[in-house]
Amino acid sequence: MADAVDQISALKVKDRSARLDGTILTLTIAPTLACNFACDYCYESRTGGVMKAETQEALIRFVDHKLYRSEGLRICWFGGEPTLCFPLIEKLQQQFHKLAEKHRVKMYPGTIITNGYLMDADMARRLVELA
Repeated sequence: MADAVDQISALKVKDRSARLDGTILTLTIAPTLACNFACDYCYESRTGGVMKAETQEALIRFVDHKLYRSEGLRICWFGGEPTLCFPLIEKLQQQFHKLAEKHRVKMYPGTIITNGYLMDADMARRLVELA
């Protein structure tokens, strides 16, 4: 009997290797540090603005500069609570898609770390469309 392959572990190793080999530009972006919860253990503020326009522009320039030597782009949205500024996520994600096309690199499906409170069917559908 052949040894069984742990497929989940193999996929985790493959994912970690891809993130570390430098061919895929992987970014974790916090469009806001604001949060809609007030957890006792959390250090994040419940208030806070969204990413400033000049920071957004600098981020786009950074990605544009780095993609020329990449094979792909992967984005993870983080925060506070990133769904508080969902229109900004949509705007930036669309710009990342354009840059991926410009540089002819693969755009990997994005991820989002969220408490899920503001997530509804429409937002979920829109996230899938942005992937």
